[in-house]
Amino acid sequence: MHTARVTRTIHASSDRVWNAFDKFSGIADFHPLVERSPALNGIERGVGAQRECHFYGGGSVKEVVLESHPGRQLKVEIYEMGPFPLKKAIADIDLMPKGDNTDVTFTMNFTPKFGPLGWLMAKTVMKSKFSKIFDSVLKGLDDHLRTGQLIDRKGELVPA
Repeated sequence: MHTARVTRTIHASSDRVWNAFDKFSGIADFHPLVERSPALNGIERGVGAQRECHFYGGGSVKEVVLESHPGRQLKVEIYEMGPFPLKKAIADIDLMPKGDNTDVTFTMNFTPKFGPLGWLMAKTVMKSKFSKIFDSVLKGLDDHLRTGQLIDRKGELVPA
């Protein structure tokens, strides 16, 4: 198993940050790669909530909330990998209040496909690529919560 991890300070209270992640189908509001993210089972929050993230340019993944510790942590399994060469992926989103701000750590533990070649790809390319994606998601969240505006596919604010 391999791990990619990013921490970023979000300039919003932990309650606001939690609400953004907890509304599970709302990730398209701030994730620059996700065009839309409908709920799959009608559950919007908490354990069992599912979504399908449709990416700009095609492809999608399906995700489910495995654990929800309000205000502190969300554990999500990617159970249909779409374009990613993965066997398994579990993401943890951890919140740490810091006064008026919140430190958010996004960690993904993943197992690549393709045996030794996949292991090498994970070490040389995938870990770095996932870390960059997670950083762009957290930057998008910070911008979205500061301005109330949506984030576009370039990671920029959509004009109101």
